[in-house]
Amino acid sequence: MLSLSLAGKSTVWRILDEKEIKPHKIRYYLEKRDPDFDRKMQEVLMVYGEVSLEAAGAVDAGRPHPLYTGQRR
Repeated sequence: MLSLSLAGKSTVWRILDEKEIKPHKIRYYLEKRDPDFDRKMQEVLMVYGEVSLEAAGAVDAGRPHPLYTGQRR
């Protein structure tokens, strides 16, 4: 509606508050559309895990990195 597009931020929040609509609290399911999502997610989680281990001092600096074999992609 054109009139709503011209409404100010406070007007929109007042309308939402009157109807007890809380768009900032809506939870939804995000559909995985990328066929390689699981593989990419696993790679990202592995990197986060390695960073947390290195930050905790659990990895020896002299040892070669387990994911890198010297080749760059």
